[in-house]
Amino acid sequence: ICAVPGWEDNIDLSVDTMFIGDSDIARWDSDIIIPNSVNVGVGGYTCDDVNGIIDGNLQTYNPKWVVIVCGENDLFDQSVSATFSDFKVIIGKIIASGAQAIYVGTKPEPSTKSIHSKYQNYDALIREYADSLAILNSSPTLVMIDVYPAFINLGNPKSLYDKDRLHLSSQGYGYWNTWTTTALNDPLGGCIRWSSNACDSSIAPITTTTTTTVVATTAGTTTTTTSTTATQEVVMALAGNTCPNGYVKLTTLAGCQSSMNELSLSNFAGTENENSWPGGCYYCNNVPGCTNGVWFNFATLGASNGGATPICAVPGWEDNIDLSVDTMFIGDSDIARWDSDIIIPNSVNVGVGGYTCDDVNGIIDGNLQTYNPKWVVIVCGENDLFDQSVSATFSDFKVIIGKIIASGAQAIYVGTKPEPSTKSIHSKYQNYDALIREYADSLAILNSSPTLVMIDVYPAFINLGNPKSLYDKDRLHLSSQGYGYWNTWTTTAL
Repeated sequence: ICAVPGWEDNIDLSVDTMFIGDSDIARWDSDIIIPNSVNVGVGGYTCDDVNGIIDGNLQTYNPKWVVIVCGENDLFDQSVSATFSDFKVIIGKIIASGAQAIYVGTKPEPSTKSIHSKYQNYDALIREYADSLAILNSSPTLVMIDVYPAFINLGNPKSLYDKDRLHLSSQGYGYWNTWTTTALNDPLGGCIRWSSNACDSSIAPITTTTTTTVVATTAGTTTTTTSTTATQEVVMALAGNTCPNGYVKLTTLAGCQSSMNELSLSNFAGTENENSWPGGCYYCNNVPGCTNGVWFNFATLGASNGGATPICAVPGWEDNIDLSVDTMFIGDSDIARWDSDIIIPNSVNVGVGGYTCDDVNGIIDGNLQTYNPKWVVIVCGENDLFDQSVSATFSDFKVIIGKIIASGAQAIYVGTKPEPSTKSIHSKYQNYDALIREYADSLAILNSSPTLVMIDVYPAFINLGNPKSLYDKDRLHLSSQGYGYWNTWTTTAL
C-alpha cells in the first residue's frame, strides 16, 4: 500500500498508551482492550532489543504511558544485574520523554522453573527501583504490576498459560487486562506497585497549598486579596491496607461514620473484627465477599483484600470530632447485626460478631472514654456459655457493668433468647439470666436507682410462642421481626 510523498507526515500518531516489549506484549490484544493505544511488541525481544527501538517509538507515538514487558528472555543467558541495567536505561528514556512507565512483572510459567529464582531477584530490584524513583520524583514515574506473587496466590493453575506452558492463555491475559486497566486509571495517582488488583505500595498524590495574591490600585488606594487552597482532609485511598503519605487510618467508629459526610457516602455497612480485611475504616464497592458500603474494622492491623479501599484523614482530624452519644450499643453479633444506630437517635453501635463478655471487657474502657454515653445497651453471654460455666460468664459480666456504672452511665442488659439452634444450653441461659435479675435488683437497692436495667427476652419470646419467624435462617440470630420487638422494648426502657 503506497502513498504520495509526505502523506504520512500529516498523520497524528500520538497515543495515550504504548505497549512495548517481548512476545508477551506482541501476543497481547492490548490495542483492542485499552483505548487509544498502540502495540509495538516483538516476539523474542530482550531489554537490550527494546532499547534499540524505544527512542523512535517514543518520538513517533508521544505516549503518556508506556507499558513494558522485558527481562524473561534476557535471563536465560544473562545475569540479573546486567538485565536490570538494560531495564533502567529504558525507563530513563521513558521518563525523559515525559511519559510514565508501567512494568508488568515476570510470571511463574511452568516451562522456565530453572530460572524462576532469577525472575524473582530481577523483580525485587525493580520494586526497589520503582520506590526510589517515586521518592525522587514525588510521584510514581515507574509503576509495577507484580504478576509473579499474584499468580502464585491464584494457585498458578495451568489454565493461565498457553499449550507451550510459556506464554499466557486468554485467561492469563484476562488478569493482565484487569490489572493494567486499574493501574492506568489509578484514582489517586499515587500507587507504585499493584498486586492482585490492589495497591501494595503508594506515595501521596501531589497536594499543594496554593496562595494567590491579587493587588489592585485605584485612585491611590492599594487593595490586596489573598486566596488559599488547602489539602483535602479526608480521602479514599487506593485498594489495599495503607494510607497515602500525609494521611493516617481512622481509629474510631465515630470518625469512620463522620468521614462518610466528607466523601458523600451514605451506606454504613457495619462493624467487624477481621484480620483479613483492611484495619479501621474502609469502603467496598462490588468487592467479592464484602457488602457494599463503609465498614469499620476493629482489627488493629488488618490486611489488603481485593478492591477494599481504606478511608484516611490528615493526622488529628478525628481529634476535632465530638464523639459523645446518648446511647452506646456493645456486645456480640446480636448487637452487631442490629440497626440500633438507625432506630435510636444519637447512638453508636460497636458490637462485634463472635464476642464474649471477656472480649467486651477488652474494648469497653476505650469506648466509654471515646463516646461518653449516658446509656450502654449490652448483649453478651450466649457465646461464652458454649464452653464456659454460668458463674465464670456472670463474673465477666459484672466486671463490665462495674465499668459502665463507674463511668457515670446506666446499663441496659438485653437478655438471652430461646433460639432453636442452641437448645442444649438453654438451661445455662436461664441460670445466667436469673443471676443477672438478682444482680440488677441488688444494684438498684445499693444505688437507690436502677443502674442496671434488664430487658427479659427469654420469657417474653416464650410467651409469644417463640415462633420461627423471630429468627434468621440460621435459627440462631434474630430476624427483622425479632429485632422489631427489641426496638420497641429498648425504646421503652430508654
